Amino acid sequence: MILAVVLASPAVILLISITRLLIVCNYQTSTAVAVAATSGAVTTLLGTLIPLVPLFLPYVTLLLVLASIRYALGDWEGIAVRFLIGSGICLIATLFVTPTTRSFSEIGKRGSDFIPYFRNAFVAMLIGFMVVLVIVGLFSRNSRSPTQNINTAVMGTLIVGFWAFVVLAIVVAAFIALFAYPLPKEATRIPELTRKVWLPAEQLDVKERGQVVGYVLSTEEGWFTVLVEADRTVIRIKSDDIDSRQICRLGSPDGLPLIRPKAASIPTVLSC
Repeated sequence: MILAVVLASPAVILLISITRLLIVCNYQTSTAVAVAATSGAVTTLLGTLIPLVPLFLPYVTLLLVLASIRYALGDWEGIAVRFLIGSGICLIATLFVTPTTRSFSEIGKRGSDFIPYFRNAFVAMLIGFMVVLVIVGLFSRNSRSPTQNINTAVMGTLIVGFWAFVVLAIVVAAFIALFAYPLPKEATRIPELTRKVWLPAEQLDVKERGQVVGYVLSTEEGWFTVLVEADRTVIRIKSDDIDSRQICRLGSPDGLPLIRPKAASIPTVLSC
């Protein structure tokens, strides 16, 4: 809970936004200030933060699951359930917004290999539950307070159900993270993605300068303010000096999430 409050703090959000803005601008404070002043504070804040949400959602899901285990082991079931619910919400959001190169059919093929293990585990849990019921029945027959034994059995069943739900959540989250979002592989892309500008790249044909690949921050009063991709500096170009401009793509496309409309597809954009 403390971690969630800290991450939701406006000061922390502002610090994350400033840090990413400095990374985008090659750690040049003058360039970062120029980008923020040109694009506007709200646009810069949202632009720096929104691309990070799909990137870190799988990690937040995993952290929430681990936190729920931590509090469950410490007899804090109420807090553990809250963290578990939060992890479920983050997992659903991950499936809807975090890009991946895998599909449900591929994950299903891999998951079919684990079906026998899940079946055997379910049978073992069922047999164990029946044994517990038999033992409780024997104690109830010989005890002076059978109602108390029944209540104890109900509480024990609820505790077992809670732990079964925890184990199921851990298995589902780990399975999806392993096959849909391989964490070690995705972690290597974090430096590249945090440096990626939130605006679309453009190829500008400029008189007496040639082609300039960058990001148009603003167009006003006959001038283009552009963040150049090569050295991440801010330049101003007269609109009359620009013969043509075309959106292009730098690097590989982001991909699509696991849950998406059938009509969704990666847009075809020429490389810069």
